Amino acid sequence: MLIESNASQLVLIDLQAKLLPAIFEGSQVLQNALRLAKAAQMMRVPITVTEQYPEGLGATVPDLAEFAREPLVKTEFSAVDAGLIEVLTEIGTPKASPNAKSVPKHLQKPRENERTSIIVAGVEAHVCVLQTVMGLLDDFDVYLVTDACSSRTERNRDAAYDRLALLFTHLLPKQPLVISNMVAAGAALHIIGRDQVTTDLPEWRHDKGRPIYEPTYNGKTRDERTRGMGGRLTSCGEENLLQLPRDR
Repeated sequence: MLIESNASQLVLIDLQAKLLPAIFEGSQVLQNALRLAKAAQMMRVPITVTEQYPEGLGATVPDLAEFAREPLVKTEFSAVDAGLIEVLTEIGTPKASPNAKSVPKHLQKPRENERTSIIVAGVEAHVCVLQTVMGLLDDFDVYLVTDACSSRTERNRDAAYDRLALLFTHLLPKQPLVISNMVAAGAALHIIGRDQVTTDLPEWRHDKGRPIYEPTYNGKTRDERTRGMGGRLTSCGEENLLQLPRDR
């Protein structure tokens, strides 16, 4: 999926001097966040940083702070609760032209946010990052850069990614017709975890290790050729659902 730089913003969450040393693979997270910030600056993508209780956790790492404006300081886990949506909306909405001021207010067209793709990175993945992403989803298209995110433990980081995968379940209730139609058709959706393959699913277990002599397979096994199947029993890889780097 192509993300347009002129439609994007970058949000870096709580990459603070006193917090990063306690983060799993914190130095790697910081380096990847720096790469993101440098690329964003080159492509003129606005950057917003947040800081969680800076009096105790310190300010944003200086190397990152120089790329952004004044940080959004918060004490809540979700930056949305601290006003992040308002900040992003203000940044993404072009300023009105001088001529627009001469048009009666009731005739002026509302200006739309032109930067609705939000790229997110930061810590901790299972707390502030997760809560912020969930709060943004109704208003923006959100893209999480997983190699620039982490938590104090690898387990907590991975738990955050699992929770994001389950967002599919939370979003479905907003479309009751989707659920009823899926139930009526006897449909099922399976998510293939990062350490799993297609034939780990019960429906395809009989094909494990067996070459498939069909035109699209050309003698390859199902696991070599596919990472998910369509149809009534639909399956997809975790990386597809979350748009992780292995997504193909």
